[in-house]
Amino acid sequence: MPRRHRSTLHQLTALSLVAPGVAATRLLDMATTLGPPTAAQLREHGRMGIEKLAATQEGWFAMGTTLLQIQLRLAGQAMRSAWTPWWPAGGSTAYRPHQALRDADAVLAAGLAPVSRTVAANARRQKRARRG
Repeated sequence: MPRRHRSTLHQLTALSLVAPGVAATRLLDMATTLGPPTAAQLREHGRMGIEKLAATQEGWFAMGTTLLQIQLRLAGQAMRSAWTPWWPAGGSTAYRPHQALRDADAVLAAGLAPVSRTVAANARRQKRARRG
């Protein structure tokens, strides 16, 4: 298994283990608040929403950028193959399942990175708030 693929699986596993706890803690905090929320709670809830939107936007942008890089690489390979068919190193346009898997994994990893970072930061912040 390629190293990058293991990294993506690790990210997905960590995200699936940490995210439900973060969401449960947030919802528990919201549900157990007596009376109107305090200014600190309002700031934290606002920050939570902004962080989610920013992480989602950053993830989509990273996925689009990675996909564009892959498309440019494939277009370059097709052009080299068309212009220099007599060179074996010119690049083949043949379907390569392993490369396609690595490309799909790269797009997924690019999209997961900001979300994983945000969830990990939220978990650390919640842990500090519970201790403090």
